[in-house]
Amino acid sequence: MLLTLYFATSIASQIYRGDQHYRSLNTALFHTLGVSTLIVFCVTWLFLWLLLRETQEAQIWRQLLFCYTSYAQHGGNYALIVIDGAMNGLELKKELAVGWSTLYMVIFSLWTSIYYVLSGGKFLYPFLDPANGVAYYFPPLSLVTIWAYYFVFASNVRLFRWIRKIVRKEKTD
Repeated sequence: MLLTLYFATSIASQIYRGDQHYRSLNTALFHTLGVSTLIVFCVTWLFLWLLLRETQEAQIWRQLLFCYTSYAQHGGNYALIVIDGAMNGLELKKELAVGWSTLYMVIFSLWTSIYYVLSGGKFLYPFLDPANGVAYYFPPLSLVTIWAYYFVFASNVRLFRWIRKIVRKEKTD
C-alpha cells in the first residue's frame, strides 16, 4: 500500500510541479521506502535464511520467501524506487530517511507484538523468537541497520544519477 502511495505521489508531483505538498510527501516516502525496502530485501535473505531450522514451518517460509517471485518483488521494488527518485531529482536527506524509517521500525515492532498476542504466541518471523538468540539484539541493531542501509541507498541513488548524467552528456555530444 505504501509503495502504491509512493508512486501515486511521484506521478502527482510530476503533474503538479508547483505543489510542494505532493513533493514533500513523495520525498518522505522515497526515503522511508527506499531504506525499508532495502532492509527487507537483505534481512529476508541474511537473517531468515540462517535462522530457519528444518521444520514444517521452515519449508513454508522457504517456499514463500526464497523464490524468484519474492526476489523479483523485493529487488524490483527497491530498483524502481531508486530509479524513480534519481530520475525525479528527489533530494537525499538523511534526517528523513532515519527519522521516518525509525518510525516505520517502531510500527513494525508494534505490529509483530500484536501479531504475537493475537496468534497465541506465534512469532511473525523466526528471527524475532528469543529462542534463536537474535531477538534481543533486534532493537539496537535496527537503528544501526537503518543508518547503514541509508548509506547504501543514498550511494545507489547517487550512482544512478551519475550514470544518467553521463548518458545524457553522451547524447548531447
